[in-house]
Amino acid sequence: MGTSSTSAGGTGAGGASGRASVVQSTSTSFSVGYTEAPTAPAAPPHRFRHVQPPDNEVPVALGWSVVLGRSDDVAVALIGARVYSTGVRLGIDVRARHGSRDQHRELHSAVTGRHGAGPALLLGVAFADGRTATTVGRRAGTDGAPTLTPGGSSGGNRSVDASFFLAPLPPAGPLTVVCAWPEWGVAETTTVLDGDEVQAAARRVQVLWPPEPEVHLAPEPPPLPDLPPGSWFARVLEGR
Repeated sequence: MGTSSTSAGGTGAGGASGRASVVQSTSTSFSVGYTEAPTAPAAPPHRFRHVQPPDNEVPVALGWSVVLGRSDDVAVALIGARVYSTGVRLGIDVRARHGSRDQHRELHSAVTGRHGAGPALLLGVAFADGRTATTVGRRAGTDGAPTLTPGGSSGGNRSVDASFFLAPLPPAGPLTVVCAWPEWGVAETTTVLDGDEVQAAARRVQVLWPPEPEVHLAPEPPPLPDLPPGSWFARVLEGR
């Protein structure tokens, strides 16, 4: 197990500082077959604000830049975050040394979790109060549980840039990001960010006008991939 400490920083919108203390620790590789949120205008109950960022706000940017996990052939990095009143949009960049195993769609699908990709990239977040969210086995969020939902993405057979919307806003305290990708040899790795930065940024979000009613269909959670026994993801999603 290796442990390293680094710092990611930058400047957000309106001069907001985005410095984060980051601690990473990597466990043994697995082998598998393949604080209160700021007050915001109330939205109609049928508006799924946990699925995507509000379209009536100007977010505040955090300059986070840190490798979440890597192997000899692939690296997964968190490149920036945009803070809204209802959540955080995380920028996830993936770089593959030799490209996808078969074709570029495989890499893109595995990163975003779309098209039922088997060898999926596993991403999870743990709040300071113990609540968790993952990109696999996603829940609709109607029970108030956090969600981590894929958004826009682009890329080819060696690189994919994607976004994931984390909702609701994480409270103050440690914000832990967990990354694993057994298919590509990425061991389970944890990165600890500062939730206080998110809370401070949320107070600077500009609400342009009241939210408009919209109807969104809550996405059906995709089937769970084979999870490494004993991993963080197996404990959170399957209790094993």
